[in-house]
Amino acid sequence: MDIYRVYTKKRSEFGRPLYFTDRPTEIIADIRPNIRLSRNYNVSKSVQCGVQNVQKFAEHWVNTIPFETEHQGINHVKGGWPKDIDPINVDQTARFLKRIEKDENYISTILSLGKLVEHTIKQNNTINIYEDYFTNVESNVVEEMPYVRTLNTFRDPQNPQRTANHISWCGNGGEKLAVAYCNLEFQSNTKDLSNDSYIWDIEYSSEPDYILKPISSLVCVEFNTKDAHQLVGGCYNGQVCIFDTRKSNAPVEQSIIENSHRDPVYKTIWLHTKLETEFFSASTDGKIFWWDTRRLSEPIDTLILDIDKKDRIENSYGAMSLDYEPTMPMKFMVGTEQGSIVACNRKGQTNADKIGHVYAGHSGPVCKSVGSTRGAQYAILTPIGANSTCYPGILCDGTETSFHDCKYQRSQTTITTSDLFAIITRCIVDGGFSSWSDWSTCTKSCGNGESTRSRTCTQPSPSILEPELNSINSSLNGMNCTGDYTQVKTCNKQKC
Repeated sequence: MDIYRVYTKKRSEFGRPLYFTDRPTEIIADIRPNIRLSRNYNVSKSVQCGVQNVQKFAEHWVNTIPFETEHQGINHVKGGWPKDIDPINVDQTARFLKRIEKDENYISTILSLGKLVEHTIKQNNTINIYEDYFTNVESNVVEEMPYVRTLNTFRDPQNPQRTANHISWCGNGGEKLAVAYCNLEFQSNTKDLSNDSYIWDIEYSSEPDYILKPISSLVCVEFNTKDAHQLVGGCYNGQVCIFDTRKSNAPVEQSIIENSHRDPVYKTIWLHTKLETEFFSASTDGKIFWWDTRRLSEPIDTLILDIDKKDRIENSYGAMSLDYEPTMPMKFMVGTEQGSIVACNRKGQTNADKIGHVYAGHSGPVCKSVGSTRGAQYAILTPIGANSTCYPGILCDGTETSFHDCKYQRSQTTITTSDLFAIITRCIVDGGFSSWSDWSTCTKSCGNGESTRSRTCTQPSPSILEPELNSINSSLNGMNCTGDYTQVKTCNKQKC
């Protein structure tokens, strides 16, 4: 029987590898034999003797049954969805949960499970699960402060450069964004001004990833939330058009000019439906259109923004912004050119039924309305000036005739109303200094007199909330000017 042992060694333990190269012969040292030293050399007899200082052991192989281990876990997620509900679709699951929460059996089941949960919570409360056992140990973790840095800057390739009126992020990973370029000043438009808009890759800013070539400059553009290759654009001439990046740079479908808006389309937004073929369009001509991409010859529904509910287009308010809560696409908010916010409901049979409450109070156009993820809340933004900053004000339950009548505090946690709207009651304006006045006459004709000049915090003056709103949140007042209000200098230094 052959007995052998195999010794293994890691490659990293061998040290540096040897590399051999050819080189000519070189004599490093030449030592001649010394005859005198050879006489002192004594030849000894070599003796070899083997000694075993340990006991002899037999070595053999033993085959054992291998023991394999496997780790398994369970990821608890919501399940049990009906066949007609797509678990990945957030809108469908949200609607299904709202319907289930109204079921009496669901409520009784939750109440019965509450006792079991209460018993488990009481067990956890007997032990301090949040006890800190290492209070005296210093942490070596360095907390990095949050920061923002510029990744890329995307500039309009055309000369002269135009205004980027609207951007839309692609829902497919957010790797691309579409930018609508348009010059809204009609008097400064020239014949050679380009109508192109672009789709940019956020990693490459040197050139656009795709060029959109509409028949008129795009004022707004939106990616389809389900199809990343499809976009809808609102044109300066009032038309809406559909782009498909798989087919052509030009629009694949566009509305007929006779059935389109009469003013620029400031907002287009897709409706969350199963097929994702419907979208809104809003314009300053006072109309809201519903469109279907399968038939753009004419809108499928129309709303005239006449707040008097008399269907008179000459009295309608121009629409500047539009948004809705995804789980309730029938209810939406419109920000108007006149500074009012209109709450609408598409379920109405007539224009009067579709227009709900009108919130007036802004002194400028409502340029943006942002839908919230909680209920049907909205934050309305409007610009006032270079020093203005908009903050959310107070919550209204939709029954007030004006925002001054709303007394709902933001700090309140119990919400009993189903339809809530967050209305910005005022844009906060920080104070700004006026120009310095002329230096005053010197106080002395000789012997070091003084001359003064002053300025005021009135360009603009800091905004101050009404007393009832100031009691809710005094931090929404504008900031006073920081700096010197007066300056003093020495004059007439000559001796008397």
